[in-house]
Amino acid sequence: MPRSEAQKRAEKKYQQSEKFQYTTIAARLKKDMAAQIQKTAEEKGLSVSRYLLLSAKYCMENNIDIKDE
Repeated sequence: MPRSEAQKRAEKKYQQSEKFQYTTIAARLKKDMAAQIQKTAEEKGLSVSRYLLLSAKYCMENNIDIKDE
């Protein structure tokens, strides 16, 4: 069932409130790299979003320098 206009307005209002603590980060990837990431995430039983979040967190917590990769 599609979301009603009232639901869309309520969600937009909530996202603009101080209670909403999330943001979106986007990246452009070559199709083959995106497919590799998606496949690896699925193999590990994770969503792509969760896989990327955990990967970034791991690198930050372990001071892994990836700028030359």
